[in-house]
Amino acid sequence: MNSIYIQTHAAPTGEPSGDESAWLSPFQARVAAIYVKREAGNAAAFLPSQGAGLSLPDTDAKFFATEREMLAGFWRELGEINKVRKESLVTYNGRKHAVPFLYVRSSIQEVAIGNRDLMGDRYRMSEHLDLLEAFIFHGILAKPSLLEVARCYQLPLPVTLEGGAMQKLLGAALDSPNQPLWEILAKSGLQYASLTLALATIWNKTLRIY
Repeated sequence: MNSIYIQTHAAPTGEPSGDESAWLSPFQARVAAIYVKREAGNAAAFLPSQGAGLSLPDTDAKFFATEREMLAGFWRELGEINKVRKESLVTYNGRKHAVPFLYVRSSIQEVAIGNRDLMGDRYRMSEHLDLLEAFIFHGILAKPSLLEVARCYQLPLPVTLEGGAMQKLLGAALDSPNQPLWEILAKSGLQYASLTLALATIWNKTLRIY
């Protein structure tokens, strides 16, 4: 299994963003970074060039000048992984956020989508395991946040939280090269990806019934 976590950023425009925060919409925001955590223990980070030179333990960090190049690099990596061994992609609420976000941004940036099966049959969790849907049995239970589930299983929480504070950090980090700030952001992204993979392991061992 490979878990993914994306960081997205919407530059302030002064225009209303509707019912949801702008950073949740691929039509108003862009992909700022992508993190992949592998079951073997190592990871990959796809980061903007503002963080170039950053070194992360057990992580293959790659830096890209544009969102288009980053998306192409991510899909290429996913394709190379699946050539060796067909892997499931694991997310938390990824059917609503990460995967469609990556799809739409790839379309906008004219990047070929490397795996078109990630939004397929939601009940056949082979290509894509969305842990939120798995833990609530596809809508039977109320939706908990990732951090709420992590606390129940006493797993370590990320150092930074999503939302407005994260958007300010990402905005500052994208404005100019800033390795110390990208170190904080990248570590947080990798922690979210690691947390997702840890919950997938727990779900597989204790809750998977189909």
